[in-house]
Amino acid sequence: YQVNQFRNQNRTLTDKLKYFQARHQSVLDISEACLAQQENMFSVKSIEELYDSFYQFLSQYYDVNYLLFFIFVKKRPYEDYKGLRFRKSNSKIQHLFTGLFNHNKPLCDCLQNDYIEFLFGKKACTISSTAVFPVQTELPLGLMIIASREKDRYEHGLALNMLNQLKSIFIEQLFKFIWH
Repeated sequence: YQVNQFRNQNRTLTDKLKYFQARHQSVLDISEACLAQQENMFSVKSIEELYDSFYQFLSQYYDVNYLLFFIFVKKRPYEDYKGLRFRKSNSKIQHLFTGLFNHNKPLCDCLQNDYIEFLFGKKACTISSTAVFPVQTELPLGLMIIASREKDRYEHGLALNMLNQLKSIFIEQLFKFIWH
């Protein structure tokens, strides 16, 4: 009996070790990919190339099926491009996410179905997981929303923190294109 118990414990510990080794390798892979994407974002030549590059990266490493960026401005500096949307300050969408700006941290799977339908329209029924990132300094400047068809895809941790940093670089580069 005790031998079987030790074997079961050994199998359980071996399985846990394999899980953590695979997870560790996954984090290393994402870290390397994030560094490469960071370099790539500094080398793009247009807003369209910046957005497309970021979306392609997110699709590959974060299973993102939909990407929305809302930038709140007084006057529209640029035409909307795919999921990159410029909205007036104090717009309805900005007011919907006031709590997120007060929290100032990414939130996973926090969007209610009404919000998902409002944001994604007909695509809403295909979305199973979301993450929302505020974009702000001292004032709310916007938000980034990623969505996946994969259920429970996003969770807080190192990978989401790295993505939050890449979001900041994306915004920095976007502003360089718009206002410089």
